[in-house]
Amino acid sequence: DATTRPKERAPRLVELARVSLELGDAPGALEAIDDARELSPDSLEAWDLRDEILVSMGRREEAEVSLRERIVHDTRSASTSTARVRLGTLLCLSGKESEAEEQFRAAWNVGNTMAFEPLAALLTAEARWEDLYELNGRLLDGLTEPADRSRIMLSMAALLDERLGRPQAAEPLYRHVIAVDPTNGAVVDRLTALLLRLENWNALTDLKASVATQAATGMERTAALLDAARFAKESGRSDEGADFLKQVLENNPLEPEALATLARRASDARDPAAAGYFARLETVRKLSLEERLGWAAIEEQEGRDGASLVQLEMAHAMLESASQEHSLAFWESSARVRLRVGDRAGA
Repeated sequence: DATTRPKERAPRLVELARVSLELGDAPGALEAIDDARELSPDSLEAWDLRDEILVSMGRREEAEVSLRERIVHDTRSASTSTARVRLGTLLCLSGKESEAEEQFRAAWNVGNTMAFEPLAALLTAEARWEDLYELNGRLLDGLTEPADRSRIMLSMAALLDERLGRPQAAEPLYRHVIAVDPTNGAVVDRLTALLLRLENWNALTDLKASVATQAATGMERTAALLDAARFAKESGRSDEGADFLKQVLENNPLEPEALATLARRASDARDPAAAGYFARLETVRKLSLEERLGWAAIEEQEGRDGASLVQLEMAHAMLESASQEHSLAFWESSARVRLRVGDRAGA
């Protein structure tokens, strides 16, 4: 009340209107903001606040009329495009999606990025995935910050993969995001799921090997290396898979899956190292009949018949549920070793 000069009085009235609205006095806020606009008709702040007050009072149609007037008469591009975004939002609330889209796109076309979120929400609600993908692409073209670009690339990749049925096109976008942030586990999981659907075992092997090098903890590194070993086997890169498993054992000498896989691989290759893997594996879990027989075969091969008989005896207790193939292998091995140690009756 003490302020009489218009240039000083108008901003105080705007502030009075804002405080009144916060206190729940919308009519008082509207009166104050109308007084402010009389003193300063070009005040963008006053115009924005008046529209907000009208909406809070449920006078949505009046707010629409006010925004349309502003779009027609305001010559400031930034102000007009902001009004279009606000009008589009009101039109969506009124169920006028088509007209709302026109307003959002008009604002978007003059570079107002505020239009992106409501326009994207409208396209999502209408399941217009191609249009949404194109919109994200246009936004991406104007971004320079790596983090911002990665965020939009991730949205585009998800659209290609999950909505548009073009997973191959999504793959390079996921890879770009991972290149910017190799520790982003959620994106790694998405790319992994995509490559699994494509059965691209080579790419999966390389991805998990890369993840292992970036792992923050030993547990994460072990999990990635085990995955890499599994995928390497599927892609025919068995030697590389064995190297991954050996790296696992460097950090965790008693990791069961790595020990079991390396033991089986060495046993199949008649590699004497199999006995060591089996011995370590036995300390962390029970061995299967197949593993006992494999261990016995390696001991026999190396001329350690006593050690071979120990494994065969332990295998004997497991024969009840054995397959015919395993039973036959057991009896043949047992007879052969017992004959060699002079136990003809046992043979």
